[in-house]
Amino acid sequence: MDQVFCAERASKWDLETGWVFLFYSTSSVSICFLFGVKGVLFLVVSYIIWSSEKLVVWFMIWIINGLLVYWP
Repeated sequence: MDQVFCAERASKWDLETGWVFLFYSTSSVSICFLFGVKGVLFLVVSYIIWSSEKLVVWFMIWIINGLLVYWP
């Protein structure tokens, strides 16, 4: 349920600020390290279900950043 909490918390923030991007880009490193690619894909599906379209755009940036760091 962590992704639900993150989605609800991010929706309360101003998504145009750099702080939200910093939060997602730094979190992608830990998510990819802990769960690997399959875990990240599961989080993508879960997040799309619980998020708005605007948050999906931020989440895709978050995932792409993580995959660029940890892609084998």
